[in-house]
Amino acid sequence: MLNKTDMINDRFNFLINSSQQTIRHLLLLHSNAIGNDEYRRNYDALLKLPAISYWKNNIPSEVNNATILGSSDSCFENSFGKLISFGLPFEDILSPVDLEKYISFLKTKECSNIYDSLCRFVVAGYLFAANFSDDIVYKIVTNRINTLYNFIVTSSAKYNIYLSSASIKIPSQYKTKKLVNPVLYETNELTLPFVYDIFIFYYVYNKLSEDLKKKIDCIIEYISDNRYQSFDYGYGLIKSPQNKYHFMGWSVHLPLYNEALSTEYFKNGLIHRMVLLSKFKNHNIDIWINSVLKKLKDFQFDEYLYCFSNEYLPEIRNSYYMNGRHTSLNENRRKKIGKTIESTYYIHLISDYN
Repeated sequence: MLNKTDMINDRFNFLINSSQQTIRHLLLLHSNAIGNDEYRRNYDALLKLPAISYWKNNIPSEVNNATILGSSDSCFENSFGKLISFGLPFEDILSPVDLEKYISFLKTKECSNIYDSLCRFVVAGYLFAANFSDDIVYKIVTNRINTLYNFIVTSSAKYNIYLSSASIKIPSQYKTKKLVNPVLYETNELTLPFVYDIFIFYYVYNKLSEDLKKKIDCIIEYISDNRYQSFDYGYGLIKSPQNKYHFMGWSVHLPLYNEALSTEYFKNGLIHRMVLLSKFKNHNIDIWINSVLKKLKDFQFDEYLYCFSNEYLPEIRNSYYMNGRHTSLNENRRKKIGKTIESTYYIHLISDYN
């Protein structure tokens, strides 16, 4: 039986020798092999993949709320997010003209509701995640970190986020949903964490000061608390810009954490959520990850290889990347070896890399 170090090394060697361009690029990127001949040859081949062209062509050239957020592959949050997951930097995602459009959006966008502020944060955070940073990008991202941190350390409402909706006329389709206290978005920015926050923190954490890292650690501690995980998935109803009520879906719940989070629905987003949270050193997160890894042992068929069933590796067109519905890393999933490589790579990220 292999010891842990040998298992990690054998798993890495299997992946680097068996994977196609995307996973190999990510492995080399994480190994600080940027610039050597192998890296350059592989990266050139990666940029020629049809999947790269597909997602780049889906980056919207018009920049507004409707093109940034949404389930369509042609929405910024999905197309740009997918290319970040492939390890592409901003200069290989956006043309200079389109980059200028997104920067202009950040500079001129007025935030009159939480959707405006979320769109602005997503654009800035994704650019930062793709290695672009200027004053406006850095300011938006760090302001968001400070907003969440200040809420967590000062607000008496951090574990009491709902209001009674008994006296409020709620649409019949939302009768079972709870009403999020409007004080939590009275400044036109929701002070509760989004899954977008965690995605962006995953990619920018090591680019930040120690002070900001500690604030992110505090945010992770908050979402890992059992009281947070007991909130309704998606949090609940908020008032939309048209003075109507809208149900959110952006909370940072941990799939399979409890009975309410263990329905079939949560299997689709499990692997993506595990990868994002594995970045952070947190006792409760470690307990959750280790408990799920034990369940995923059902898909292990070697000392270090895995092959997940389809529900754990979704690739669903026109679905939310942030909900883990786009997990393909361009291996040939029609063959067992392709699913094995992708499954094993995700295990590598979750349990080896960090």
